[in-house]
Amino acid sequence: EGGPAEFSPRTELTYDLLLFLKRKFASHHRVSVERVVSGPGLENVYEFLRAHWAFRERVDQRLDGEVHALPEFKRAARIAKGADAGDHVCEMAVRIFSECYGAEAGVLALKFLPYGGLYITGGIAAKNPHWVDNGHFMAAYGDKGRMSPLVKSVPLFLVLTEDTGERGARFKAVALLSEVKAKQGKDV
Repeated sequence: EGGPAEFSPRTELTYDLLLFLKRKFASHHRVSVERVVSGPGLENVYEFLRAHWAFRERVDQRLDGEVHALPEFKRAARIAKGADAGDHVCEMAVRIFSECYGAEAGVLALKFLPYGGLYITGGIAAKNPHWVDNGHFMAAYGDKGRMSPLVKSVPLFLVLTEDTGERGARFKAVALLSEVKAKQGKDV
């Protein structure tokens, strides 16, 4: 679980996002990456952009009203739909999300050096593969300074099923049950 890792801005705009999130969550020292790279994170990025001086005038008030009328757990999907429809602020929210997601994936590639591949999983990636398979994600993934060639040598795989966590838990439960049954059979 890497979500609690610290969010690291890479541009002036994402530095402003970090400051916005510190104010929003009353965090003076740190902001976790999941405040940006998650469903609620996409909403945080959108909230930041709608208040930012460079985007304030471009907010579609009708769409913005729709977003805020929804329960929190449905807002990210509406922002994604807005991006697909060409709304500028929603598109920029997705772009920032995608860049931050790619940057974090690149950090993981540097830390673990999974030469067999780094697997991108989860509901957001499965529902929106174009957010991963694009220039913004890939540029941020590979932009690791002098270590860029190393990171770029790690292949990326996008897993399009959303229930990999449940599948893994089910696999482990069956394996444990098999071990218990095998031990019981030997004890008799």
